[in-house]
Amino acid sequence: MKKNMCHDINECLDKTFPKRKKGFLTFYLVFVLTLIIITVISLVYVSSVLREYEAYQPDKLAADCMNEIKQAAEDGRLDKVLSFAAVKKETDISQEEYEQFQQEVAKGKLSVKKSSNKDEEKDILCYNIILNDKSTVAKYKIKSEGQETRLAIFTLDLWKKHSLEATMYSEEFSLPASVSVYLNGEKAEGSLSEDGKTASYKLCSITEPNIVITDALGNSAEYSNEGKYSFKEYKITIPSNFTVMGRETISPISENQSPIDGFANIYEYFPDMPVMCGYDLFVMENGEYSPTLLDNYGQEIDISEMGDVISITEQTAGKEMPQNIENPPDPLEIAKLWSLFMTNDLSGDSHGLCTMEKYLFKNTAQYKRAREWATGIDITFTSVHSLSDPPFTRAEVKNFIGYSDKCFSCEIYLEKPLHIVTGDITDTLHSVFYFGYMDDTDNGTDDPHWGIIEMQGVVK
Repeated sequence: MKKNMCHDINECLDKTFPKRKKGFLTFYLVFVLTLIIITVISLVYVSSVLREYEAYQPDKLAADCMNEIKQAAEDGRLDKVLSFAAVKKETDISQEEYEQFQQEVAKGKLSVKKSSNKDEEKDILCYNIILNDKSTVAKYKIKSEGQETRLAIFTLDLWKKHSLEATMYSEEFSLPASVSVYLNGEKAEGSLSEDGKTASYKLCSITEPNIVITDALGNSAEYSNEGKYSFKEYKITIPSNFTVMGRETISPISENQSPIDGFANIYEYFPDMPVMCGYDLFVMENGEYSPTLLDNYGQEIDISEMGDVISITEQTAGKEMPQNIENPPDPLEIAKLWSLFMTNDLSGDSHGLCTMEKYLFKNTAQYKRAREWATGIDITFTSVHSLSDPPFTRAEVKNFIGYSDKCFSCEIYLEKPLHIVTGDITDTLHSVFYFGYMDDTDNGTDDPHWGIIEMQGVVK
């Protein structure tokens, strides 16, 4: 019968190895196990040092910041990550602008680029967070926290976030005062120079700005700080019932308005008579629109040979009565009455003054002239004569000019032979008659009528 096998390891070792060998083996096993543990710990430590080294790399910090901005924009909490304090010091940010900015960042592609450090402290690095490879949306700054040594020979530079600020676009430029500037569809206000000829602009926008400049005629171009814009200046002086056109009607830029000499006595009764207006227009060269001038009849004036200084004082006359005049008088018949009155041939009291008064206005110079003639002694010295039948051998009316629906002028020419004892002479009338429609009475009734405001002789 076989003996039972011994299962005690110590007993087996005692039987297999001498005690001295047994102790060495135990030590060896402990040593190997310890070495393995130390190696694992060392590898873990070295790995952590490497990860820490990588995490502290400036480029890695900037990339992590970029990802954080992207995620925050997608989550709708960009303002929790990005500071807008610097931007708000320069310009107001509407909620609509912020939402648009956040959406652009969320949908776009971000990248990082190290920026120049000329204006920063030596221990600060600055990175630009760029949207779609063209627009800087944020500046990320990190500051050095010194160095630490790992593994006795491994130096680790420590960096910490210093600031993360949203950036804005800022453009500064000057343009002629008559040129309009629009930022993202809204008209921008510039600061006028002392002479009022130029306007300076400082435009700020959190989103990439769309800056459009538009001249007085409606020519437009997108602004670029690399572009040079050439303007041609037009100085235009025309009556206020003329029109300057570009894409649309242009209002006078100059506030200087001066009365027209020939209308001096008419403004008192018709203050809306035309005055001279000045335009100082800066127009983009090679633009789609150039100045177009329309006269008081709305007809285009040929200015091709006038250059860039244009001055027009005369009204354009028409062959017929202006259409906007309602129930106009017969100017030729009124002029004939005046001609007869001036040769003492008009019937009625006061040498026909009572007849002529129907077509005059009290307190006007023309009325005073008529009254002085009818009541003075000079009318009694009119040569005794007789008239032809009909009295006028030539009668013409032409060059109608309308100033409003209640005021117009026309040129009238009359020839009236006078048969006197010594022979025949011809009384000639050649004047521009100004007719108006107004109420000159104080009878408590609104009863206006057409009459002569003034007459101006035509000099050949």
